[in-house]
Amino acid sequence: MNETLKSVVGLLEGEAVEAQLAAAQVLGALKSSEPEVIRALAACLDTGEPLLLRYALQALADIGTKPALSELVSGLRHGGAIADHVSHLLSQMGPSSASIL
Repeated sequence: MNETLKSVVGLLEGEAVEAQLAAAQVLGALKSSEPEVIRALAACLDTGEPLLLRYALQALADIGTKPALSELVSGLRHGGAIADHVSHLLSQMGPSSASIL
């Protein structure tokens, strides 16, 4: 993983919520399939911060690799509005998400 990605992942793992949200957006836009990126985004699913959770889910959907989609699907365990959001993201992906389900 290059230094730029390490820096962005570091922001995601920090404590400043605004920086975490920005980092999740950047990682999704970069569509990095690095395992460290996927793990860092997946860790956001258990932070208890609802907005960060939504941004991390969007980033995983944007990345779209099989490992990222596996983590995205794990968001269904939260139930309620989060599960609805995951379902919406998967439906936007169309047939490419079917294999992971």
